[in-house]
Amino acid sequence: MPIGRSSFRCISAATAANPIARSAPQPKTFDRLHQPAAGPGEPYASGWIVSQRKWAKGDAPGATGRVLTHAGSNTFWFCVTWLAPERDLALLLTCNQWGDTAVQAANEAARRLMAQEGR
Repeated sequence: MPIGRSSFRCISAATAANPIARSAPQPKTFDRLHQPAAGPGEPYASGWIVSQRKWAKGDAPGATGRVLTHAGSNTFWFCVTWLAPERDLALLLTCNQWGDTAVQAANEAARRLMAQEGR
């Protein structure tokens, strides 16, 4: 399944009762936004770091475990997002503080959630 369709489903599900949902981007728009730019360096796609993780690998032939992740802070809060389209899974972890402790806590929470998923 292309990454855009999974993300599109998340947005559609979250906004189905909202009239704004009719103006949500189409799957092909997400496909384009989630494609890394050409060139050397870490794959970066419109704000998402594109990588692979074992826990994200789907069951379909040719599955690679592709993930998209983004993290950031407003210096008061910390948030990290992981998208695993092959598993139709999205994680959003938020902490109401910023700093090394918050980053470590969010990473540990993500690790534990993946362990619960059996991966």
